[in-house]
Amino acid sequence: MNIKKIAGIAILSLVFVMGCAGSYQQLKTQPVGEANITHQDLIDDWSDYAISYRQINGRLVVIVFDPQHDNRTIVAESPWRTINGQTTWTEILKANTDDDGNFSLKGGYYPPTITIKTTGVRQINSLDNRFFGYIIFQERREYVQARMLDENSMRIVWSPPRSGSPAK
Repeated sequence: MNIKKIAGIAILSLVFVMGCAGSYQQLKTQPVGEANITHQDLIDDWSDYAISYRQINGRLVVIVFDPQHDNRTIVAESPWRTINGQTTWTEILKANTDDDGNFSLKGGYYPPTITIKTTGVRQINSLDNRFFGYIIFQERREYVQARMLDENSMRIVWSPPRSGSPAK
């Protein structure tokens, strides 16, 4: 291979890597030793948040709480849904909480009789550690990605890995 081909491949590779290396944000556990938000806190204070959720096969797999009284916004577009009132919130709670009042997400691809353990409340933070909201999802189902749109807006996406191939 001559030097021009190698240089061309190197430049294209660099451009590809730079384009794919976006600013994905952090979903992290709450700091130890601080007054942490619990499932019950979010359930009780639901009206303080813009709440978005994602369902698979009619069952909740992830729920996002965006505080309403700050200048930051979490954008969750279709097929995400939003809580529009007490009736919808009551239906979500009835179908997705356990006897202790904590969220218990039933699992999108699993039969309704199987319950996957649900995470504690996680924080959604920007890379510079600015707080945007809270998220709850199934353990070992960390298919959530968040990306900054501008200084005060973040898009959140739930994207499970694809299985199989088109050659089937």
